[in-house]
Amino acid sequence: MTIQDQTGASSAGRPSEGPDWWRENGPVAGRCPNCGTPDPRAFCPNCGQRQTDRRLSLRTLLRELPSRFFTLERGLPRTFIDMFRSPGKVAFDYVCGARKRYASPLTYFFVAATVQIVALTLLKDVMLDSIRGQLGPQFENPNNPLGQFIGRLGENSLERFAGIFYQVTRSAYSYLWILFSAAVALAFRLMPFAGKRRFNLAEHYVFALFTISHMILVSGLLAPFAIRWLGVATWGFIVWGIYFGFLGWAAIGFYRGRWYTVFCGLFALGAAFFVYVIVFWTAVLVIVARSIQPAAG
Repeated sequence: MTIQDQTGASSAGRPSEGPDWWRENGPVAGRCPNCGTPDPRAFCPNCGQRQTDRRLSLRTLLRELPSRFFTLERGLPRTFIDMFRSPGKVAFDYVCGARKRYASPLTYFFVAATVQIVALTLLKDVMLDSIRGQLGPQFENPNNPLGQFIGRLGENSLERFAGIFYQVTRSAYSYLWILFSAAVALAFRLMPFAGKRRFNLAEHYVFALFTISHMILVSGLLAPFAIRWLGVATWGFIVWGIYFGFLGWAAIGFYRGRWYTVFCGLFALGAAFFVYVIVFWTAVLVIVARSIQPAAG
């Protein structure tokens, strides 16, 4: 029978309760889970991390955001570099207690979204031209329902719709993508293999946020060059291919699975993307519908 201390750790120092991955990789009693400093007290004297032997929850994730948002000098560069080396390990180490080592996943998302929004702002004229070019044939076809609907915007309807589509795309990186990450986390939570590792929803969300934020950040850094060279449509196709591949690679590292894990990861991303497309186009059409009334008056 194992001897437990007041924190609930076993004689080996690891947590004695919870799923296997937590008992094998969770915080060691008497050592900082971030840097390994012995006897760290409430806050580690070496790295400054608050000590806890509890698993991550959504409340903890949100509570840490204000204090972590302005302390990026060490965590952000390492997060960015390690996400290229072993993306699944970054999320796994974070949920196992190494919080100060990396940027908070929510902070990483906001940084990535900011970079992407700046990139979209710089590419506004290019994107508007692309939208007009792709939707122009819709207006030339009198039997196309979408063209008829958008045509009700009145004078310069194509120009107005292109502006609405661009603004929703730009706003999506502030609002919709954080919901998209939540949809990916929920899809993973419902996957059959999730029961074997028994991650909670917050831990799935950490994985989804780190992975998706890194893809948004990298694509945002490359977009001003790639879109001008390849075009919006080609770049979008390439980016989504990279998204699916990167998520599958990260899922292997986080869930410690093989090709079945990759398949589940791709299914989760596909399901979330389906929801994202519905929400995105709903937002576009609602704004168009609200804009029609003044035009009609």
